[in-house]
Amino acid sequence: MQGLFGEVKAIAVHPSEPGTIVAGTPSGLYMSRNGGDTFVLISSMPSVFAVSFDRSGDAVWFGTYERAAKLVRLDLKANFAVRELPVPPHQGDAIAHIAFDPSNEGEMAIATTLRNLFVSRNEGSNWVQLLHEGVPVKSTF
Repeated sequence: MQGLFGEVKAIAVHPSEPGTIVAGTPSGLYMSRNGGDTFVLISSMPSVFAVSFDRSGDAVWFGTYERAAKLVRLDLKANFAVRELPVPPHQGDAIAHIAFDPSNEGEMAIATTLRNLFVSRNEGSNWVQLLHEGVPVKSTF
């Protein structure tokens, strides 16, 4: 794990390249292409608490928290281009998990530290809340 700094808060393995791993730490997002022997910093956005590859493996999605939660998409095919996506507003609540539906392209979910759950059918452009602090919310999703 040479080159990795900080306590690992999240880790994900590429869906089709088993040796490719990303890890989130308080100091940023790191990538390894050799099964975790060495890591390189690919984003210095602080406090990465959640990380996931999308279905294709062409992008890494990660959640950060610095005064507010952020959801970030890092494109591995386009020189690590970064795009921040809108996150449902919940003060003091960070993204804890990110998951993609393997059978429906564009469909994803985020779970938060305060037990909120949101789903999107369009890669995070719009969100529907399914849980509010662990309690189901009426939804048309």
